[in-house]
Amino acid sequence: MAEKNGNIVRILNDLLRHYYLLFPAEEVLEVFRDSGIMLNRETGFIKEYKPDIPDLFNYFFEKIFSVKGFSWIALVDNDLRKITTEHNIRYPDLYNSSIYKLQQKCGRLENEKNSLLDYLRKMETDYKNRSFKDPLGQVYKEDMFIENLSTDISAFRELGIEFGFFILEIDNLNSLNIKYGRETGDELLANAAYLLKNFKKTSKNYAHHLIFRMNGPRFTYYCTDITREEIIAIAEDVRTGFRESKFFITNITVSIGIAHSSEFSDFENDPADLSVNIIEVANSRLRLAKHRGTDSVCSESETAACFDREKYIMVIDPDIGTRYILETHLKGSGFNTASCAMGDEALEKIDINKPSAIISALKLPKMDGFSLRKKMLEDSALKSIPFILTSAVKDEKSVIRAQSLGIYHYLKKPYSIVELIGIVKKLSEDEV
Repeated sequence: MAEKNGNIVRILNDLLRHYYLLFPAEEVLEVFRDSGIMLNRETGFIKEYKPDIPDLFNYFFEKIFSVKGFSWIALVDNDLRKITTEHNIRYPDLYNSSIYKLQQKCGRLENEKNSLLDYLRKMETDYKNRSFKDPLGQVYKEDMFIENLSTDISAFRELGIEFGFFILEIDNLNSLNIKYGRETGDELLANAAYLLKNFKKTSKNYAHHLIFRMNGPRFTYYCTDITREEIIAIAEDVRTGFRESKFFITNITVSIGIAHSSEFSDFENDPADLSVNIIEVANSRLRLAKHRGTDSVCSESETAACFDREKYIMVIDPDIGTRYILETHLKGSGFNTASCAMGDEALEKIDINKPSAIISALKLPKMDGFSLRKKMLEDSALKSIPFILTSAVKDEKSVIRAQSLGIYHYLKKPYSIVELIGIVKKLSEDEV
C-alpha cells in the first residue's frame, strides 16, 4: 500500500511540475493550503498528506477543481491520460462526474462565445474602417471631418483653442485621367494622401494634424492650436512639396483654400451649421485659387485680395540706359512702369505691389534672374506673374533652366523692342 501511495505521489508531483510551468508557485501552493496535502515550499512537491485521506489521487483533483474550477483541470487532461494509461491507473472519478461534464460543456460554449465576439469585433472594426475611411488614401472621409470640426468649434467657444485647415485639390486631375486612365488617376489620389501623411509626420506637433479625404479629388489638412500665419505657411510648404515631388507619374500641382477660426465671430451659432459654413469659405477660396491659376494658395475671401494687381510692368536691369528705353516704349504703349537695378530690391517691390508682368535681365547684382524667379515660385501670390527673361547668353542649358522655372519668354540681347512690347500686350490680354 505504501509503495502504491509512493507511486501516486510521484505521479501527482509530475502534474504539479506542469502547473508550476503555467502559474506562479505561490498560486499553486495556495490551492493546497489547509487541504491536508502539504507541499514543500522549497521544491513545491508533496512532502506528506494526512492519513485520513482515503484516496489521494481522486482527492488531489477534487481539491484543484473546487478551488480553481474546470480550466485548471482541463490543462492537464492530455498528460493525465498518458499517465493513467502508462501506470494502469483508473482515470479520476471527477472527470466522469456530471458537474465536471457540465462545466466542460460550459467551457466549450464560453470559448465559442469568445471566438464569436472576437469575430464580431473584427467585423465591426472592418465595417467602421470601410464606412469612415477612404479606401484609396486610407484617411478619414469628409463626414468625419465635419463631425471633428463641430466638436472643435465647441472647444474653441469654451476654451479659446484655435484651429485652422486648408482644402487641397489636384490641378487638372480630369485631364490626367483622360491622358493616363482612371486607374492612374486613382493612384495619383492615393499618392497624394501618402504625401500629405508623410508631410504630417515631419511637421512640428504633428499629433494635432489630421488628414481627411473630401468628396472628389480633394483633401483637407486640419490642425488645432495653430495660428492663421502658421496654417498659411504649412499650406505653402505643402504646395511647394507637391510641385517638387518626384513621387508621381507626372508633374503635379495643387490649389489650396484656407480657413482659420480667428476669422469667424459667430461661434454662438449651432456648431454643426457653423462647420458647414466654415468649410464653404475654404472651398470658395479654393475656387478663387484655381481661377487665379494652378499651383496657388488663397487665404482671403475677397476676390480683389486674390486677383487684383496694379496694372504696371516691372523692369529689372542693371543698365540704366536699357531701363530708360524699355520704360519709354512701355509708357508709349499705355503701360505704367516701375524699374530697379538689383534682384533683391526687385523682389521686395514685387512682393508689395504685384505687377502685371516682369521684364528681367538674367545677370543682376545680388540676385540673378533665375534666382529671382525661383523665389517667386515659392510664394503662390507671386508665382503666376508672367516673367520675361532677357540675356546676352542663350544656350540649351539656360533655356532648359528657364523652362524648369516656368519662364517661356526668353529673349536674347539685342532683341526687338517691337517683339517685346507685343509679348507684353499679349500677356496683358490673356490676364484680362
